[in-house]
Amino acid sequence: MTPLSRGRRRTVAAGLAVAVCAALAPAVPAAAAKPPSPPSDARLAAEPTRHDLTREQFYFVLPDRFANGDRRNDRGGLTGSRLRTGYDPTDKGFYQGGDLKGITKRLDYIKGLGTTAIWLAPIFKNRPVQGTGKDASAGYHGYWITDFTQVDPHFGTDRDLETLIDKAHAKGMKVFFDVITNHTADTVDYAEKTYGYRPKGAYPYLARDGRPFDDRKGIPAARWTPTPSRTRRSSAREPSARSPRGSTTRRCTTTGATPPGPGRAPSTATSSAWTTCGPSGPRSSRA
Repeated sequence: MTPLSRGRRRTVAAGLAVAVCAALAPAVPAAAAKPPSPPSDARLAAEPTRHDLTREQFYFVLPDRFANGDRRNDRGGLTGSRLRTGYDPTDKGFYQGGDLKGITKRLDYIKGLGTTAIWLAPIFKNRPVQGTGKDASAGYHGYWITDFTQVDPHFGTDRDLETLIDKAHAKGMKVFFDVITNHTADTVDYAEKTYGYRPKGAYPYLARDGRPFDDRKGIPAARWTPTPSRTRRSSAREPSARSPRGSTTRRCTTTGATPPGPGRAPSTATSSAWTTCGPSGPRSSRA
């Protein structure tokens, strides 16, 4: 091995020193990348912001009014009159016999309409009948729920529901439930057993700090018609409000009563008013 000359040794030593310093020196961060340009309006307009499910072709089914696949469950396993079972095919206010098996048997028909998703009206266990006398009717619509964990016997069984879902999936269709947690049977009542209505003029809504506020704010003036607190019935001779298109006459009936509810007739209190209007006005309002 040939020894290095003095000059060569100095060059090698200097090179090693530079290498060591480079290894020990902190890394210099690269220049920050330029942020991307915001997307153009054309791109934003081309990309839908709606959820993919909005592309589904829904078929809404009210099971009781669709098809009767099993007449053994028409009365929901109950016995007695229609006020007990809720079943009376001669009265549109009562169960007619449609059920989940009926829907399952007609899946090819539903699919043939171009349906990709079935939307079931509430099928949970309901109170069969509410109301008394001429105001009695059945919960065929599914909005008088007493148990959100099981199928109403008028519509079949939990197994019937599983079969419907499996066969719908096999045909490429989804199944959606209509879950309405704020619609239940009349299972809660006032301890005082009194149902008088206190007009907002005398008893306004109060904010948390006790400040009165008008809950009608935000409703377009054209759609809001204050109702007098006295009892009256509008006459066909009275000036009629018209729709924005000016083609539909709105005729309203006002009574001094609390609004009717499921299976409940209006009361006769004169301190409030309940208005039912045609298509151009609010369906109902209080004053």
